[in-house]
Formats: sequence, C-alpha cells, structure tokens
Amino acid sequence: MDALIPIDEALTRIYTHCLYHKTEFVDLDASLGKILAEDVCAIRDVPSFDRAMLDGYAVRYDDVKNANREHPVLLDVTQHVPAGSVPDRKLQHGEAFRTMTGAPIAEGADTLIQQEFTDFGEKENAKKVTIFRTVQKGEAIQAQGHDIKAGQLLLTKGSKIGPVEISLLASQGIFELTVMTPPQIGIYSTGSEIVEKGGQWKNGKIYNSNTPMLSGLLRNAGADVFSHPAVMDNHEILHERFQDALMRYDMVVTTGGVSVGDYDLTPKVLEDLGVERLFWGVFIRPGTPVYAGVYQNKLVFALSGNPPAAFVNAHVFVLPALRKILQMKDHGIRQMTARLHHVPMKKKVKHTRFLTGWLFEKDSEWWIDVGGDQSAGTMSRFVHANALARIEPGDEMFEGERVRVDLI
Repeated sequence: MDALIPIDEALTRIYTHCLYHKTEFVDLDASLGKILAEDVCAIRDVPSFDRAMLDGYAVRYDDVKNANREHPVLLDVTQHVPAGSVPDRKLQHGEAFRTMTGAPIAEGADTLIQQEFTDFGEKENAKKVTIFRTVQKGEAIQAQGHDIKAGQLLLTKGSKIGPVEISLLASQGIFELTVMTPPQIGIYSTGSEIVEKGGQWKNGKIYNSNTPMLSGLLRNAGADVFSHPAVMDNHEILHERFQDALMRYDMVVTTGGVSVGDYDLTPKVLEDLGVERLFWGVFIRPGTPVYAGVYQNKLVFALSGNPPAAFVNAHVFVLPALRKILQMKDHGIRQMTARLHHVPMKKKVKHTRFLTGWLFEKDSEWWIDVGGDQSAGTMSRFVHANALARIEPGDEMFEGERVRVDLI
C-alpha cells in the first residue's frame, strides 16, 4: 500500500477521471430511474386554460356578491360544461354555467360557486340555480399557467427521473427524452474461500455476499451491472478474468485481495494489465486498503473483501463516481448533521470513521443512535441502519456531540 491519503483527496483524483458521457433516446415509459442528459422546458401552460377546481356553477362575481340565505340570488342555468368540453359562448349577466371539475371556465365568468352552496331546479319552465352563499371573487378557479408556464425550465440536466418527473413530462406531451446511457459495470469478488450460490459450503468457506450487495447498490444508483462468479487467489486466473473485464466494461469493481498479505494479488494483477494507480490506501475505517485506478479512461475500484468495509468503500467512493459519470445534479454523498446517541468508546485516530446508526428525531433535533457492535466484521448491524455517522479525526465522541451524517 501507499502512504494513506484523506478521503477528499481520493475523491478529487477519482472525479478527474469520470469521463464517460454517452446518451440515448428513450420512451417516457422506459425512463424511470434514468438521468436527464439535457434541460427540458415546458411546451405549454399547465393548466392550459382557466379551469374549475370543483363541481359547481361558473358565474359573474357581481351577480352573486351579496347572496346569502335571507337574500338568495336566482340565475338561469343555460349551459352544462363537463370536463373535456368547451363552453360555446360567453357567459352573460344573470346566467350560470353548470361546470364540472377540470372543465374550462367560460369567458365572462370570474367565480365558481360550489354546488353545496346552491339549489338547482326547474322554475317557470327554465333551469334555475339558487345561490344562497357568497364567496370570494375568483373562488375555485385555477388560472391558466398557475402551475407551469410555457417556456419555463421544467427539469434540469442531471435530474433523476422518478414518478413525479414522469407525470410532469407526460402533462406536457413529452413522451421521448434524451438520458444518460447507464455505464456497464463488471463486479468480481476474489478469494479462494468464497462459495457461490449452489456451491457446497464447508468449514473455512464463506458464501459470496459482496457481489450481490454491490450489484444492488450500483443498480439502484443507475448502472447496468454484470455480476461474475468469485475468482480464486491465483495470479494467472485473476489476470485472465481482469483482462476480460477491462476490455468489456465501462467500470470494473472488485472486492478482496487488496491488502498486503501473501494472497492479496489484485493491485499487482491490475497494474500488470496496464491499470494506472490513482491511490492505494485511504484514511478511512472500515476499508483502509481501498484501491482505485484508471485503464483507458475507465475507472477501476478494488474494495476491501470485508463486507462492511466493502459497503463503506462503495458508498464513499464508487457511488459518487457513478453519479458524477451520469452527470447527476448532486453527485456527492447525501449528508446532514445529527447528535450522537449511545456513543461507543473509541480512541482518536487519523482515519475518518463511519459508524452505522439509526437517525431519529427528538426535541426538534436529529440524533443518530450508534450503539451496539461497531466491529469491522459485523454486517448484521447494517440491516436496521439508515445512516452512517462520519467521525473525523478531530471529532470528539461524546453523547450529544454534533457530527456529519451520510444517508444510506
């Protein structure tokens, strides 16, 4: 390993090589989870006309402004306007148009009286509505462009497409859009002790948990992930698998074999294949012996084989790199501050430490409970965690101390 570097320095080196910029054209139906590759502006106003916000009667305010139960106002109902239709003429004094939710408001009308404040019936061979309560002028009418104005910036480049974004685009009649093409990422766990799904477990062996974990993290972040069987600690086999990976994928992520033991072969094999080292070793716990390099403008990450450390390495280095590659608006780690609760006894070190915890609110403040087993080999503690307390080298670890928190 090299001399250890701080996390921010490691990220700076990574970001310099986030150069993948492929885009594609997709249907709106296939856009969920994709990242917009360009700004999108509104084509039309929403609503595109003054519309009724409830069922009632479109009227002129001057005709009904004094209406009450003692002195109701009687108006002629001369037209029925359901949603999807358009009034065929201007509303006149003394008239009311029966207007349903979502329907256009007739020209000449400036107020909508909800039907609960009225009584409708036939009087003198004509349809009449009795209005027995006044309302504010403009009541229950949503003006054209109230929500969105034509030409306004609707969504910005780097936005992740979710259900709300899909709704906005559909409301504009935008059913095709340009998005970032997800990078293809190959994942390889290394170690002769690893048993794959369907393999025979025996004493001294462990099932492969890193590959499915990393696959889920990266897929959820927007990548196309290709998981491979674990590779045993053999220089020739590692060389063959990694060579194929470097040719095939836009990014390669490995776990295991990255420390300084007799069978920690990954960095040596990668560099034999032409990977240029960015760093090997960071002031971070868990996951100090993390490696990053570049091969023909492709990022290569070799993470710790310890599952909690692999998770933290991926959270701190790989996911921000992927978001940067996808040109997401906020490619960094989602952070906030919180006060420590159930603080474990930890001596000061030069490393930035990440403690799993549960965020909760108390007395209008956010706290993070970091109690329990925080040892490096305990993965079960992540099950109920929703955040990582980030303890910097100079931070005091006392109950109630405010620290940075990464959301996971």
